[in-house]
Amino acid sequence: MIQRLKSLFPLRPAAVLGVTAFLTPIFLGFAFFEYSQARKDALSIMEEEGAVLLDALMTSGERAILAYDRLEEAYGAGLLQAAFSIRLLDDDRILTPRILQPYLDDRRLDGISILNRKGSVQLRIGGEKRPFTPEDLDPDSLHDLLSGRKESILCKAQPSDSETASILTAAVRRIRGGVIVVQAGEEGLLALRREVGPGRLMQEIGDRRGVAYAVLQDTLGIRMASRRITEMSSIRSDPFLRRILRRKTRDSRILFHADREVLEIAGAFSAETFGPSLFRVGLELDAYRRVLRNTRWRIFLSSLALVLVGMAGISLTLAHQDIRMISDSFRREKTHTGTILQNLKDAVAATDGGGRLTVFNRAAESLFGIRQETIIGTPVDRADFPCAGALVESLRTGKPSARGREECTVRGERKVLSIRTSVVNGASGSIDAVILVATDLTQETRLADQLRRQEKIKAMGEMASGVAHEIRNPINAVGMIAQRFLKEFRPERDEAEYRALAESVVREVRRVEDIVQRFLQFARSSPPAFGPLDADRFIGETETLFKSGASARGVAFRVERADRAILRADGDQLKQVLLNILNNALDATASGGSITLSGISRPGEYRIEVSDTGSGMSEEIRNRIFDLYFTTKPNGMGMGLSIAYRIVQAHGGEIEVESEMGKGTRFCIRLPMEESA
Repeated sequence: MIQRLKSLFPLRPAAVLGVTAFLTPIFLGFAFFEYSQARKDALSIMEEEGAVLLDALMTSGERAILAYDRLEEAYGAGLLQAAFSIRLLDDDRILTPRILQPYLDDRRLDGISILNRKGSVQLRIGGEKRPFTPEDLDPDSLHDLLSGRKESILCKAQPSDSETASILTAAVRRIRGGVIVVQAGEEGLLALRREVGPGRLMQEIGDRRGVAYAVLQDTLGIRMASRRITEMSSIRSDPFLRRILRRKTRDSRILFHADREVLEIAGAFSAETFGPSLFRVGLELDAYRRVLRNTRWRIFLSSLALVLVGMAGISLTLAHQDIRMISDSFRREKTHTGTILQNLKDAVAATDGGGRLTVFNRAAESLFGIRQETIIGTPVDRADFPCAGALVESLRTGKPSARGREECTVRGERKVLSIRTSVVNGASGSIDAVILVATDLTQETRLADQLRRQEKIKAMGEMASGVAHEIRNPINAVGMIAQRFLKEFRPERDEAEYRALAESVVREVRRVEDIVQRFLQFARSSPPAFGPLDADRFIGETETLFKSGASARGVAFRVERADRAILRADGDQLKQVLLNILNNALDATASGGSITLSGISRPGEYRIEVSDTGSGMSEEIRNRIFDLYFTTKPNGMGMGLSIAYRIVQAHGGEIEVESEMGKGTRFCIRLPMEESA
């Protein structure tokens, strides 16, 4: 057979050399093309992954900065509120350590100081960590307070020891002349900065395998950086960085860092507490170099095969195998940015240019209740999760979008989300990817509302206590005088009218005394007497007390009970809360409507819900219903829901309310569960 082939196709050395000389440049050109394409594809995939990481880092950093700033403002406002409360006492009586000590303990203050008209310390309590001196205040600010030009100031006093947290100082002008100074340490805020600040986020990202560094930098130098980063090229001396900052865009490059090549992705960043800055993220190129090394090795094998075999078909086959092996190897050696995205606390989703979902991290799974396996590869316009519309809009317009605070319902629960999308364009200008980052602000919003409401209720309760004490004595005197008029005096004429007027005064004095007593009861609310409470029996007892009143008003009352649960609570106080809410629901529901009381067991908590089909509330009323003295009833005191809120807070629980005009209202009481029965 071989002899026959030789006769048909004589193997001449010149022909073999000619074919080899002809095929060798072709193969070398093909090999160079494949190597360049593999390098380009590897870099493109790393740049896309880096862009997703940079966008998630910038969005998470911005939210962390805003969250800390809002909580810091609330902390300072609470300190000023405490100083104004002390000023009310100072206007009425001589301040002593015994009077001020409850403020020091209840509000967890470091110290309270009273300055006289000359700015000297007249009285000081607390301040063991760092006693207050008038030099802690700016001389101009102190003079403005003493002269009455300013009512209050809020400032920080930095101790000489740099390791010690600064002291937050609030000062208000005394009505009788002088200054009241309240101080509190910032240890709590510093711990919060370490927990939610962008510096912590950058350090966590910088510690991930595959990330060389993460840096936030402005024209003056490094603002924040991952560990072991002490020096970076300045923006002023780097044209690449200057161009990104000037155009407010992002770009990537390969450079040397710590004697190693890294892929750097840089993007412009701006927040309320930062000026124009850059985020720079460096990704290690180990996987990229491994891909190129494998590519070079396989091209060498292909060349050797061509020389030995001399067949173009084999080289083409090996080249195609190279492409497949490069792709598989790169997927296996994929940069660790994918792992970082999976572990981010913010929900991240991304689509390709065709609108199919390619990224859906664990935080998105947890937030939206959808598994990655079921949604990856799905067209985004068919995906069923609340933020999908933002991705569709950016795909359609080709522009990024940002929605600071958006309320939506996720798995039956009301959530407050911050939604931001970014568009990644290819070299031709077409859309390569759209990235969405959703931050859950529900807990942050709830904590801010609770802090504001607690401070307001506490301040108003303290004011109520002071006012009630001042009213009580003169009212009692009026009542005693009216009783003496009834018992010891008899007019010469119109005795019946005289007695009627005197009895009317006594009745009204008693009514005022009853109102004063309610104020004092609110201001001196007793702590709960905690004990085991069977939730099912508790709801049953409440049903017995309330159903007859609802039936008499023509309102249907229905009770839905969940599995048995044991709570650690004060049954009498909780019954006061629940009956107050039920009576409000009854007042808002017309005859023919319905009220539903339900108990729901959830992991770690027990929910008591009251829903009605009544008139509902506007948003303005809903935001004020827990304020002391606020009421919409003609004869209401405006204290019931404030007392209910304080009782639930003392139990470590929360009250939520949802309402819509004309459709009804739903109250939800969340209580910690001790054990399940």
